[in-house]
Amino acid sequence: MGMFKEFQYDAFQWCVENGIKIYCLPNKPGDKIYEIEIYDNGKLIRSGKKYKKDQVDMKIWELYCYYYTKYNI
Repeated sequence: MGMFKEFQYDAFQWCVENGIKIYCLPNKPGDKIYEIEIYDNGKLIRSGKKYKKDQVDMKIWELYCYYYTKYNI
């Protein structure tokens, strides 16, 4: 997988250190369709959108970068 943004690893580290974790969950056990769940300091947010494995990885990086640029002021 190529880089999403040049700062994606900084974004990941910042988010984890600040209580934000983003991960995928299978839609059903053994399924190859996933939803994204965001743990934001005790608050759980589920995407509701379904992704294939090759799409979900890129979306997770995109979300880490989004949270980093939005809250890392």
